[in-house]
Amino acid sequence: MDWNLSDAPEYVIKNIETLKTIWKQRCDAVENNIKGDYSRHLLFILNDLREEIDNNKDRFSKKHYGKKFFKIQIATYCTFKKEQIDELDKIKRLWTQEVNQELCFIAESLSDEQNKFELDDISILIQRIESKLTSKDSFEKIIQSLYDRLNNEEINKNHMEFLLDTIIILFNSKGMLELKFILDDKFQNFEGTSIFPDKDNLYPTVFGSPYRETKSLNEHREEIRQYYESLNIKTRLNSLTQIYGSEPKHYKVIFGITGVDLENKVKIGNVELYSPKKQQPKFLFVSSFVFCASCMK
Repeated sequence: MDWNLSDAPEYVIKNIETLKTIWKQRCDAVENNIKGDYSRHLLFILNDLREEIDNNKDRFSKKHYGKKFFKIQIATYCTFKKEQIDELDKIKRLWTQEVNQELCFIAESLSDEQNKFELDDISILIQRIESKLTSKDSFEKIIQSLYDRLNNEEINKNHMEFLLDTIIILFNSKGMLELKFILDDKFQNFEGTSIFPDKDNLYPTVFGSPYRETKSLNEHREEIRQYYESLNIKTRLNSLTQIYGSEPKHYKVIFGITGVDLENKVKIGNVELYSPKKQQPKFLFVSSFVFCASCMK
């Protein structure tokens, strides 16, 4: 059911608070490389496997233990083995359903038995898998699984950690690193808004909040209040998918460096080096050399 924050059962609100706590813990773990299960996440495993093959293929091909390790890790995400699996593996395989065949091919390539796939095929398969698993559709699957568990009266911490690790890793793959408080923002009540020091603009924290434009401050406050109250829990979670699927924004970043002088502009990719005194006479900057780069956020 599509609960709002105002009418959701107590256990759902409790689950949301637990979710936000785990989220901050997992953000810290991934950001600071704290030891944990996230290091065995499929996207990391695939990246490590590709590096082994690209850099140490001959040695890796003779290393039975190494191939067995990767095979076991990948098998938890695919139907390579038909043994009884637990609920966490079911969640993993639901997410990787679209790439199940490719994962099975990789597991087969890592087998000591004769098969039609070689180690050289793995890098190509990994590229196809990563393309699908980092798509917006893949992200939506994780969000849906997360939402389903928020509606259970009891949530499993291990399941939540895997789902949140996946979201964090997927965001990181898009270059989005400042994630720690994003769920706090998404589950804000209207009281979470504030007013800028000039007391002329509200500062809403929920993604998609309407702009003020020509409305008065009171009209805008009421518009935001209605917007917040109309957002159900699923919509709030789905806003993460909207953020994930949005196009990156480009910014121009300027650095000043002293002690270097250039006669002419030099451009390397998106990086431009120039002397403001010689090439940019109208640019007011005290340093004798400027480094300018276009960045994405």
